[in-house]
Amino acid sequence: MMLNALLNKMRSPEFRPITGLKHLFVSGFFIVFFLNSNVVFTQTYTQSTTTYSWDAVAGTAVTGTSCDDCRYAIPLPFNFTFFGTVYTAGTNVDVSTNGWLSFTTPQASSYWTNACLPNAAAPMNLVAAYWDDIAFYSGCGSASWKYQTIGTTPNRRFVITWNNFVSSSDYTWYCTNYVSTEIKLFETSNIIEVHVKESNLYPSTTSGTIGIQNATGSAPAYQAVCNSNPGSLSAWRWTPTVTNTITTSTTIAGSPFCDGGAVSVPFTSTGTFTGNTYTAQLSNSAGSFASPTSIGTLVSNANSGTISATIPGGTAAGAGYRIRVVSSSPVVTGTDNTVNLTVNNVPTVAAIGGGAASVCVSTTTPAFTDATAGGTWSITNGTGTASITAGGVVTGLTAGSVTVNYAVTNGCGTTTVTKALTVNNPPAVAAITGGATNVCGSPSGSTPAFTDATAGGTWSITNGTGAASITAGGVATGTAAGSVTVNYAVTTGGCTTTVTTPLTVDATPVVPAIGGGAASVCIGGTTPAFTNATGGGTWSITNGPGTATINSSGVATGVALGAVVVNYAVTNICGTVTRTYSPLTVTAAVAVNGGPDQYLCSGTVSATMAATGSGTWTKVSGAACTITTPGATNTTITGLASGTYVFRWTTGCGYDDVVVVIK
Repeated sequence: MMLNALLNKMRSPEFRPITGLKHLFVSGFFIVFFLNSNVVFTQTYTQSTTTYSWDAVAGTAVTGTSCDDCRYAIPLPFNFTFFGTVYTAGTNVDVSTNGWLSFTTPQASSYWTNACLPNAAAPMNLVAAYWDDIAFYSGCGSASWKYQTIGTTPNRRFVITWNNFVSSSDYTWYCTNYVSTEIKLFETSNIIEVHVKESNLYPSTTSGTIGIQNATGSAPAYQAVCNSNPGSLSAWRWTPTVTNTITTSTTIAGSPFCDGGAVSVPFTSTGTFTGNTYTAQLSNSAGSFASPTSIGTLVSNANSGTISATIPGGTAAGAGYRIRVVSSSPVVTGTDNTVNLTVNNVPTVAAIGGGAASVCVSTTTPAFTDATAGGTWSITNGTGTASITAGGVVTGLTAGSVTVNYAVTNGCGTTTVTKALTVNNPPAVAAITGGATNVCGSPSGSTPAFTDATAGGTWSITNGTGAASITAGGVATGTAAGSVTVNYAVTTGGCTTTVTTPLTVDATPVVPAIGGGAASVCIGGTTPAFTNATGGGTWSITNGPGTATINSSGVATGVALGAVVVNYAVTNICGTVTRTYSPLTVTAAVAVNGGPDQYLCSGTVSATMAATGSGTWTKVSGAACTITTPGATNTTITGLASGTYVFRWTTGCGYDDVVVVIK
């Protein structure tokens, strides 16, 4: 056990060495051999000594903190095969302060008590560089625990170094006696080496184990040293026996692939091949090779190559495909490419729906539809022409046949589905004749029959402000006053042409009371115009005791004394309505006295009139002036200037003019 507090205490005067702390358990160590195992390991090794060569590792620290019985996971920099199992680049391995590495991670324990190999109770998938109860104390000299990749592809080596490690069981020789060892893993060849620079722990605890063992701790044994001092500057090598292997490249370019598309499959192999054909095989979409598909071959005895292959047409889309390479002589099944590949298909597109089988020139169809999203609509013109919107609505342009297309594209190509469409010309229809422009609606009346020279059509009414009905023979009957439209529609080949004509539905005229005018008029005089809100009528006079005339604008003129009646009549097809104004009295002229004429001196600006009776003053001629009170007999007129004025005093049908002269 190594605690920082304990290690710091070792420097104090009262510290006393403690020996055998962990080795008290050695007698209880239970070694289990995996006898009668059914596990078969295809990889065997040749164990040999080799020339000592120390790599001074300056790479990455496993840890910089002092620790005992510690394990850390560090990643492999390249693929490495150990006892027949390929551990890919990036896979973590366990390294322990107790001088060993395991390809099984995480291990269940730090395994500080070493034993001889093989041993089913020891770490599995083990490389023991100096397996013993040792510890890393960063305060001891140049102690370090590091790893580094040295060299260039494909001949790199991965080195893990335990440098100046101390015994964790006996501190008598603390920071004085060390173990320095390192493991080297060689790329491509999968050779393993252990190099011991220093084996100089306290003699009673010098009991390192050096060797390798498989995943079950079973035979065969590959042990260089067991519980003894291996000696400094010593080295061992474990070389895999030569077997035929095939490794498919992890970098197959081009994914995602299309079914029917090309793929290049690089691979490498080991061993001797004679009269051999390499075959690339494709898994199913889940990565299973239970029923592989051969996709390309290469006749070659070489230990590397690239197979030109083709993803079979119709291969189901998926994202979990793998590719491997197998050989024919000898028969070897290689590793797969380890990376999932994606296969896509040309899009599957549903049939076109919606729309219509035909469309008329200058009209549109309902929108064509397709259940497969993301496509594009287009028209292939044939004997006819048409256009189509992005939403699938077709407009007929010229008569004939066209094809509606819907195309969906992905990285593997385009699938187009089609539907036929006929463009028809609408029929030519003559203008409507016959009938009438007006019909009575109240009381209801009927028109003569409307007619059309184009046979086979249908009559209808479009009501507007009014309402009407029409028979199949074209006879319209008014229902409510206002405007309507008479329609005649002819349909041929699904295309309809409609011609129209307007129709006014009339009602019995509504004529209000006569307005305007006057109650009397002088013989020879005229009234203001009589008026009526209903236009289009006719004015007339019914003479009685008196006599008068009236013009088309409603202005009456008195002719003879007595009463008359003013008439206003409005006529339409529904009849005539007449309104009367009675009586209009024609009166005679009377004697009127406006007073004497006046002659005033220059400079006079006003004059006073002197009429008799009742009446109204008006100016007949002269410059501008003001009649102060027009209805007063003695009104004052102001604002006069030099010149001649004529003022009229009117009473009933008579008047008298008064001359005012200023000079």
